[in-house]
Amino acid sequence: MAAATPGKRPRKGTDTAYLAAVLANTPDPIVLCAADYPHVITHPNQPWLEMCGYTLEEVEGLTNKILTGPETDPD
Repeated sequence: MAAATPGKRPRKGTDTAYLAAVLANTPDPIVLCAADYPHVITHPNQPWLEMCGYTLEEVEGLTNKILTGPETDPD
């Protein structure tokens, strides 16, 4: 696959290496979820995991509803 052109969105079907590089190289917390219901977590980056206090193994396959339980801090 050719490198993405600056300023243009990657084409649908972008390879996972590109996605992994984007997630690994941003300081912003990002979590990607499946497009179809129930929108399970597929790719959280490290800043998101640190912000939420979870590990990858704890969240993979769950939904963002894990962040709204009775013992969570809404702030």
